[in-house]
Amino acid sequence: MSKGPEHHNKGKVECIEAIKEAMTKEAFLGFCKGSALECLWRYEHKGGLADIKKARAYLNYMVEALEEEPHKHMDIAGLTDRDLAIVYVTKKEATE
Repeated sequence: MSKGPEHHNKGKVECIEAIKEAMTKEAFLGFCKGSALECLWRYEHKGGLADIKKARAYLNYMVEALEEEPHKHMDIAGLTDRDLAIVYVTKKEATE
């Protein structure tokens, strides 16, 4: 079932799904964040409510992507700077 407007659907794959599949999860989240910010930046001067709704759609894509594998994301609320430094170093070493 389509999530977006008709002009975003060609063939069997919706544009946002093709973009998601072509990127890492981190890249897709960045794409959605940037797209949402762009829509919010221009809403007063271009698209009004339509731009706010587009921003909401991109935020919803981010929520869906983050909910797919919640165990891969860490809740950092309450961690100290030292805790965060340890997490950063450990993650960095794991990717090298």
